[in-house]
Amino acid sequence: MDSAFHEMTTALGFDQAALPAHGVFATPLRDAGATFHAPARPNAHLDLSVRITRMGTSSFSLGYAFTDTGRAIAEGREDRVCVRQEADGGITKAPLPPKIRALLETYRD
Repeated sequence: MDSAFHEMTTALGFDQAALPAHGVFATPLRDAGATFHAPARPNAHLDLSVRITRMGTSSFSLGYAFTDTGRAIAEGREDRVCVRQEADGGITKAPLPPKIRALLETYRD
């Protein structure tokens, strides 16, 4: 799921390396989980879809669906938060930049 998130943001034009230009240091995971519905076949090529399920002031949630030839294999979720780096090296939450919010909206339910 993490890899799919990074591929999605790169396709949208704001990979992690580009975030500082938007006033954000990173979008780390706050929580993640998955529910498994059926086993996948050995060496199966799973299809993965991703959507934004929630947008907050500084955080957002993603939902993932894994399928194998149309059969539900698993569902996953991630909660991410925008953070900025402080002068002392620590991090604090940061508002989701409007441009990034608009780009993420294209994946909204």
